Amino acid sequence: MSTFQTNFVVASDKPEWRALFDGYAEFYGVPMSDAIADEV
Repeated sequence: MSTFQTNFVVASDKPEWRALFDGYAEFYGVPMSDAIADEV
């Protein structure tokens, strides 16, 4: 059985998270901006 670890989200995670979030927005054809991303 594999093990995994979860961590709390921290500010330094934002650049990687934002790239993923932007990709989802592009895939689904929805607008994305800093204001929208900051609400999530």
